[in-house]
Amino acid sequence: MNWSIASILVSLSAFGVAYYLYTWVKAQPSSNKEIARIGDYIRRGANAFLAREYKLLAVFVLVVAALIFLTLPNPIWQEEASVKTNLFTALSYVAGSIFSALAGKIGIFVATLANVKSAEAATKGIRPAFMAGIQRRCSYGHGCCWIESAWGYCCDAADPGSYLNAGFQLWSVFIGSLC
Repeated sequence: MNWSIASILVSLSAFGVAYYLYTWVKAQPSSNKEIARIGDYIRRGANAFLAREYKLLAVFVLVVAALIFLTLPNPIWQEEASVKTNLFTALSYVAGSIFSALAGKIGIFVATLANVKSAEAATKGIRPAFMAGIQRRCSYGHGCCWIESAWGYCCDAADPGSYLNAGFQLWSVFIGSLC
């Protein structure tokens, strides 16, 4: 069995479940204008925070990617080094960072939407509020967990001895713990 294909198929099915849960949360009523107004302020503040954070992290990612290119898995100035392997490792790190940033952006979008829905549901009782909140958590958590795991398995298939793969696997465990 090709594990790269299997992990991608599992990821796609997790995205299907996440999308179903997202549509469930989105379909919940929210007619209270005061809750919607406060939710809009929270969404704008969260997006402003992410924009500032991502500008700073972009510089960090570029510096670390350059260091990875120069040194991992072997320093490029050594004879046994492969520039192609080092470049693949650095570009994989950048791709992982981009996916992580995208997950953060999607997470903020879903979380701020669900906050409004949960607050509205709380006017009807604890059960509706809990269901709206937990569905949001699941929709975001499962999607991130499985895409990170799939990326780790794909790196396994491309370069089983890669230091980068260990990083992606650790990241997958971290993301998985949030699910």
